[in-house]
Amino acid sequence: AQASFSQVKIGLGKHSGGAMVEEAVHCALSLAQGGDTDAAAELLRCECQAAPAATVAPAYQALIEAYLREERLDSAFEVVMRGYSEAGGAGGDSACVVPVGSQEALLRAMSHAQQHRRAVEVLRAMCNAGLIPGDTIFNGVVDASVRSRAYSEAWDVLELLLSHRRRADKYFVSILTKSLESSSDRRWVRRGITLVDQFIERQQDDVDEIVFNSLLNVLGQIGDMQKLAQTLAKMAEYRVAPSAVTYGTVVKAYGRARDIEAVLKVWQEMRSRCLGVNPVTCGCVLDACVKCGHLDKAMAIFQEMRLSGLHRNTVLYATLIKGLAKVRNLMGAVHLYAEMRMEAVPCNLVTFNSLIDVCVRCGDLQTAALFVKDMIEVGIEPDLITFSTLIKGYSHIGDVNKALALKNQLMLRGLKCDEIMYNSLIDCCAKANSLQHGLSVFDDMLRSRVAPSNITFSILVKLHFEAGLVDEAFLLVEKMLSVYQCPPSRIVYTVLFRCCEKVGGPALGRAAALLEDLARKRSAKVLDQVLVGTVVTACARHAKLDMAMRLVQNFAGACARRSSGSGSNLVPFDSLRALGEALGAHRDERGEELIELLQASAYSAAQLAQVRAAYAEGLRLGPRSSTASDDKEVVAESPQGPSVLNPAAAPCSEEHVQAHEAPLAPESRTTGDCHWPAQHPYMAEADCQAYSNDFCMNAYLPAFQQQHLMQQQMGYYGEFNLWGYSGSGLEDFPSELAAAPAATEAPETEPLRYVGKENAAPAPVKRMKENRDENVEPAAPLKPRPGQAPKLAEKRQLRPGARLI
Repeated sequence: AQASFSQVKIGLGKHSGGAMVEEAVHCALSLAQGGDTDAAAELLRCECQAAPAATVAPAYQALIEAYLREERLDSAFEVVMRGYSEAGGAGGDSACVVPVGSQEALLRAMSHAQQHRRAVEVLRAMCNAGLIPGDTIFNGVVDASVRSRAYSEAWDVLELLLSHRRRADKYFVSILTKSLESSSDRRWVRRGITLVDQFIERQQDDVDEIVFNSLLNVLGQIGDMQKLAQTLAKMAEYRVAPSAVTYGTVVKAYGRARDIEAVLKVWQEMRSRCLGVNPVTCGCVLDACVKCGHLDKAMAIFQEMRLSGLHRNTVLYATLIKGLAKVRNLMGAVHLYAEMRMEAVPCNLVTFNSLIDVCVRCGDLQTAALFVKDMIEVGIEPDLITFSTLIKGYSHIGDVNKALALKNQLMLRGLKCDEIMYNSLIDCCAKANSLQHGLSVFDDMLRSRVAPSNITFSILVKLHFEAGLVDEAFLLVEKMLSVYQCPPSRIVYTVLFRCCEKVGGPALGRAAALLEDLARKRSAKVLDQVLVGTVVTACARHAKLDMAMRLVQNFAGACARRSSGSGSNLVPFDSLRALGEALGAHRDERGEELIELLQASAYSAAQLAQVRAAYAEGLRLGPRSSTASDDKEVVAESPQGPSVLNPAAAPCSEEHVQAHEAPLAPESRTTGDCHWPAQHPYMAEADCQAYSNDFCMNAYLPAFQQQHLMQQQMGYYGEFNLWGYSGSGLEDFPSELAAAPAATEAPETEPLRYVGKENAAPAPVKRMKENRDENVEPAAPLKPRPGQAPKLAEKRQLRPGARLI
């Protein structure tokens, strides 16, 4: 290249002026076409800088084409950007020397090579220079960026496209809108929503319901219900008909916003238009009702679906079971599970995990074992959520052995514990007062490279206090940042101070000293009224009045405002009342001093009057026995013997240990010796024979079939009461149904009457508090209305005293 360039320089020396420039352009063109791109670029840069753009354009076009043939996109990009910089340096009036066609070819090549950021730079330079590409070039760059998931560059190109009045492809816009669903940057999401709004405004004739659905879903996720309503109104203005997906999206959005009235309004609109009523959209409605805390309305809607034959769907049942888990209705969940088995609705992993969660929330691990057994029998393997739920259940009762056995079993299956599971295990050890097991789990957590969080350390603090290691608990908090790279937050200090409150004694002095030390550290922003109020209240409770007064002086006046950086006091009013009462109870004359101190602070006259009244009440009642001595303080109960938090607890007896290790199979459902295998913490397939079929779910189905007709009409599950909702068509049942005979030893109730409207969900008038574990008996047949098919073949009466299973 240097030799060619030297020869060209010698040849150019024989010419002068314009002839020399023309000869240089001709030589550069020949060099580029011949493949000597470096010599051509050097010649154009050195000899043709002052040449008009029209003169050198053919040479630059040949140079860019040669670079693209050699796949030297970096060199081509530098040539184009240098052309724009030189054009701007000349006063901004001269055009870029690289032709537009060559730049568009470079854009296509960079998009194909996934150099999206450089493609955006070239596009922006072209638009700034007035060389605006066509719709095809813009949409081609957007397409390549979207396919490569380079959404940032795609949004930049869409912004350039819309700002220069080009038409965007709605397909790419809808994909870009969906990409906002996974973004956690609210500014980025807002920018995307603004661009989509511009697209909808400028291309009204090209917008369809797919674009609107994508935008509605994003608005629902960020909770902008006002913008969602505006988008729905715009959708109607542009005469874009909503689809089933639109209704499902809107219902999910209102469900997240906990707006049950809007959910039911959309549901009524779906029914009135006979549009979108399918298992998918109905599942969205049920899920929204459950999220809003209106399980009764979810059951009513499910009854309508049952009467329409749309209820045989796994997701629908799983959604209702999740709702029953929130209200801890185990019997209702069992009924739904039995109905799924009878209706041949397949149970998936989510269904079984939801059922196990209901059992854990209700503290019935025996029934959870049955569901695990059935789960394995149908060929569904437990996953991490299954094990985590079971471990949480054993954590609640402090059964360390079974919780650790579950942890070992999941690791044998190739699963890895996450932070939540390790926290549950450590919490189980804390409740069982098993320090060694808890520290062993924490060491295993560190070896597995699972980073502990503030939740983990708060549980460890409680574990150390349960074992009586107060100094070690404070030392652990001090080492959080230096050793574990986890700065302590409010949650750790809150647990630490509350444990000190329960223990009392020297621990309270350390808590007060730590609180004052945090106030001196201006970088520490963890101080709030909860922390200060916990320590002040604890000092008042344990008659540490000097310490309490010192904290109030430090955190209730100007010092508190300087420490917190705000104008508010850090001592909550409830703590001040507790301190005033304690001062009065111990006949301490500093009660008036406390009131004078509060008068100088930002407390109102009404609050001062309440503190004065608390002081007077303390003087009247005198000292309380619970605060007479810190050594007699008994706080948390522990099933595993004495501790600092529970010094009065006696060690467990042998009978207690045997009862604690009893098999998880319920005695009422077993017929022989059935033991929980020591080597398996849950019902493995090999252990299924240990349980007899007398309490298996398969044996439960015939009993359920006997009462299924009544439940199908009533939508009645266990302790759950079904109620109507406004606009659902639910009314009082007709009076043709005779009153049920009163059961012995049961309060009288109004008879259940069924609605006459076709396919309407029933609702009871009143219900007695009967035992839900009862069978039903047939009674007199129900007379149907004229012209209407019978809905209930027989009336059934609850028979008290009969077991359901």
